[in-house]
Amino acid sequence: MVTNNNLGLTSVTNTGVFTNTVTFNAVAGTTYRIAVDGRFGVQDTFTLSYSSAISPSAGTFQFNTNFMAVTELESSLLAANNTIDQERGLFGAVVTFTRTNGATGRVMLYYTTADGTAQGGINYAATNGVVILDDWQMYAHVLIQIYPNGFFGFNNFNQTNNSYFQVLITNVVVDTNVISSGGVPYTENPTLAPTFDSTPLTVQINNLGFGKGTNSGTISFGKSLYRCGENAGIFDITLYRNGGDLSASATVRYNLSSYSRSGAVGEKNRFAVMAGSDYAQPTQRPRVNEPGDFDAVQDGTATFPANDNNAYIRVTIVDDNEVELNEDIFLELVADFNTASLSPSPQPGTGPGYLLGSQSNAILTIVMEDNIAQEQPAGAQDNTYNRANDPQTNPPLNPTPGANNVVHAVAIQPDQNAVIVGEFTAVNTTPRNGVARVLNDGSLDLSFNPGSGADGFVNAVALQPDGSIIIAGGFSSYVGTSRNGVARLLTNGALDTTFDPGIGINPGDTVNNAVQAIALQPDGRILLAGNFTTFNSQPFNHVVRLNPDGSVDNTFIGLGAGPNDVVYSIAIYTTNNSPNTNLIGKILIAGSFTAVNGAPNSRLCRLNIDGSVDSSFSGLGAGADGDIHIVAIQPDGKILVGGDFTRMDISDRGRLARLNPDGSVDQSFTPGSGADDAVYAIVQQPDGRILIGGLFNSYHGTRRMGIARVLTNGSLDTTFMDTVYNQFAGLTQPMSTMPRSACFSIGLETNGNVVIGGDFTRVGGGFGRYRSDSTYGYLTNLGSFTIRDYISTRLNFTRLIGTVDTPGPGNVEFLTDTYTADEFIGSYYVQMLRSGGWLGQASVTFQTTDGTAIGAPLGAPTAGYDFLHTNAAIIYRSSYNQNGQPDDRRIFDSFSGLSSRATNGPGSLNIGGGGNGVGFTNAMQSASITILQDTRVEGNEAFSGTLTIPPLSATNAPIVYLGGVPIAVGVALGRDQATFVIADDDFAYGVLTFTSTNYVVSENVGVATITVARTNGSTGNISVRYAAKAGTAGTNEFTPVSGTLSFSAGQTNRSFTVTIVDDTVVNSPPGRTVLLTLTNATGGATIAAGGGSSILTIQDNEPPAGTPAGSVN
Repeated sequence: MVTNNNLGLTSVTNTGVFTNTVTFNAVAGTTYRIAVDGRFGVQDTFTLSYSSAISPSAGTFQFNTNFMAVTELESSLLAANNTIDQERGLFGAVVTFTRTNGATGRVMLYYTTADGTAQGGINYAATNGVVILDDWQMYAHVLIQIYPNGFFGFNNFNQTNNSYFQVLITNVVVDTNVISSGGVPYTENPTLAPTFDSTPLTVQINNLGFGKGTNSGTISFGKSLYRCGENAGIFDITLYRNGGDLSASATVRYNLSSYSRSGAVGEKNRFAVMAGSDYAQPTQRPRVNEPGDFDAVQDGTATFPANDNNAYIRVTIVDDNEVELNEDIFLELVADFNTASLSPSPQPGTGPGYLLGSQSNAILTIVMEDNIAQEQPAGAQDNTYNRANDPQTNPPLNPTPGANNVVHAVAIQPDQNAVIVGEFTAVNTTPRNGVARVLNDGSLDLSFNPGSGADGFVNAVALQPDGSIIIAGGFSSYVGTSRNGVARLLTNGALDTTFDPGIGINPGDTVNNAVQAIALQPDGRILLAGNFTTFNSQPFNHVVRLNPDGSVDNTFIGLGAGPNDVVYSIAIYTTNNSPNTNLIGKILIAGSFTAVNGAPNSRLCRLNIDGSVDSSFSGLGAGADGDIHIVAIQPDGKILVGGDFTRMDISDRGRLARLNPDGSVDQSFTPGSGADDAVYAIVQQPDGRILIGGLFNSYHGTRRMGIARVLTNGSLDTTFMDTVYNQFAGLTQPMSTMPRSACFSIGLETNGNVVIGGDFTRVGGGFGRYRSDSTYGYLTNLGSFTIRDYISTRLNFTRLIGTVDTPGPGNVEFLTDTYTADEFIGSYYVQMLRSGGWLGQASVTFQTTDGTAIGAPLGAPTAGYDFLHTNAAIIYRSSYNQNGQPDDRRIFDSFSGLSSRATNGPGSLNIGGGGNGVGFTNAMQSASITILQDTRVEGNEAFSGTLTIPPLSATNAPIVYLGGVPIAVGVALGRDQATFVIADDDFAYGVLTFTSTNYVVSENVGVATITVARTNGSTGNISVRYAAKAGTAGTNEFTPVSGTLSFSAGQTNRSFTVTIVDDTVVNSPPGRTVLLTLTNATGGATIAAGGGSSILTIQDNEPPAGTPAGSVN
């Protein structure tokens, strides 16, 4: 039964078996408390499920801008400047559709053109069509042809008005087409609901004859957009004059962007860049820590010689060998009538002169490096490796290079050629059954000829020092010779018959009892692990050791019953990975087992050299709660494990963990939530960073598709596989519903490049052109306007760039695990550090959750609460204004100021050229938490804080907008959890009271001891005044006393004494009293109600009058 139904819940009341569900729409950042009661007092169960937790939105579609201007020559080849422009030029109006507020699913966007004053078929090519955007794709382009308006030569443009047409998005729907993968058809999720903005794009066509008079002409650019490669060197932009006196020369002044009229370089990047472009930086830049992209020019002049229609603006392009996006330079013709040097010159007067024409500015885009073997972002498909559609490969023009089925393992030879094994039957269309060798360029090594190869799948490969190759898996023969599960090959791929494993693993059923892993001992012996239960007719459950000739090693006798389930990975301690010499020769096994030889060992176990269980590997505790697929030993003896677990012993570890040599979890390695799906491969680089491969799509909340690199502390390395320079980095699929692509194996080349094998068909990045390519519109034909959105077809193995790091967005984290704030502080500022990279704008969400301290929701009454809950967007800006302050103009991307690139990192500025520097890093940001003060003595209380990466659908998504195009910035988290302690300022100093209301002593006691107790707290140093004065007792019966009792912190009782006088007089009445008092408590202590006074009674010790002699009193 649901009560208090203010969430729109489905109300259900059942008296029988509960079969219904309660559903509601959860709001991010809101805490929901769900109470469930079993029926009839019997213990029962319930299921809590949720869907679409991460970026569920298919997005909102619109144009990157609502207005653009082109010229009537925008599509004309005659307006192209030179061969370099023709190679990269786009001839027409580039229309860009963008996708914001989510990017889930493959969708179809329908568009059409509509006439304005421009007419389709006359002024432009009227069109309509559909653009398909893949899952995660955030923009797409179409090119619309523009027709000249009565063009009769470069000095004879018809003088007509500028005209315009419009482009409209008419619908966006989920793509219902079927895509097959592995022979299985898939369609996109039909419940996705993309939306679109119906505001049209207006395209103005500037007429180059517009403004021409009878006695005057115009000077204009021929196009609005020019493009060149970074290797252009000198790039000439052609200017045109129309009308005027052709027989005379004419001059016009111009500026290039980042060079203001005030004479300061780099101050005024206020122009709108092209879709997906950043701002090019001049070599005369104030940011001294970056190479420049071009030589800026202020007040340059371009002259038309007599009888010539053309003048040229010469731009010097600098090849800086840096990974960069497209970068734009603003070209501006200057009209100036107020100086001695008029522009244009001559001015129209009584005779022919010139005015600026309708296209007085243009953009020159330096295209992101697109030449083969030049700089590429780390993690991108290497554009020199096994190229697709290349006439120079074997076979030539192969559209789908790679292996035709899964690659399970990769091994890199010393000569950097790679041996691959798996389930394939062909590599680059050439038959190869289960094993092949590829050269360092990815082409098939034809000198390695395995003939008919293996008759079944191959899971593992290992290279022996002499070049021989051990393969293992689920096959039963190799080139027709019986080899159940394991074989050794010669360097040419032929079977090595000197290696004889007998009948090998479980004959007759090698498929279900396959070998999964191989490890080579330095002495030449070979360890195999997998599903098998026998080897050469001897019982060996899942692990066996062979002699170098393939026979069973009978010294491996301590294994006993062995693991009780499959072993997936095996590693050996050697002098290279074990500072502890006592471990050398011992063996780590990992898999699905829960016991080894009857002893509990959950998924990981260390064996002695004879195969017996190593009892010194005792720190593992409860082990892993899921399968371990890969184990690797670091050079320092620590152990890396990856798999499908979420906990290791008592520590949360999302599918990746590092253990100490004794098996205990290494708490200095904190992967956060880790990988969101299984990890199958781990390779540590020489610098200590860790490459992982698997089935995952994210690591600790940051997108990583199948492969990632992790820092030595467990945080994600954002210099590898980031999405700023490579939108589809990793192993992607076109639809959100298709099975995830996977990386099963990683091979590291000596230069740092990364060869991967697995189950995939596409890899992000990898576009490359030969410098000899000269076909204009080359990128247009490929449908790729910017290189960062290029996807390479590669089947199941390829090589990724790893030789250099690419600047990344870095990691955001708490400075410490624990923060402490005084209760009286009011506002407490929590600092968060961004380190390891500053590429683009970064954002995270900071949220608080209750602990022993309870937070009040924002806007709610605060009485009884300890703090106000916080849900804050923490943004690290990517640009600064001229006052050195962060610039928050994200969507309107005229980033202005001294640091005017949207992907700038930290740096320094030189102000005024005098060397006075100011640095900015924007590395630290803070969030404010309101601490509520009260008067309750509560002791210290605590609550928690969490950092998360916002989804693409969030308003504070980590996105930079370049030319209106969303560029996802893959910022990562470091330390994402922190505890906040509120130090109580309401201290329990104590309540003071006498320990008795009536102290009774005999007259002959000498002194009476009076004790004062301190209850209800003992904080700090306190004191209290005491006094003993006459009641019914006279001062001849005691000595009055007064003074101060001091209590130190933690002290809970103190005493004073009263001297009692023993006389020989019979006192009447016999019990005489002394009055005791406490006053003037200090240090915050108080005196208990009624506890500040007491009585001391003195009992007489003389017999009363009339007592018979000899009586005892």
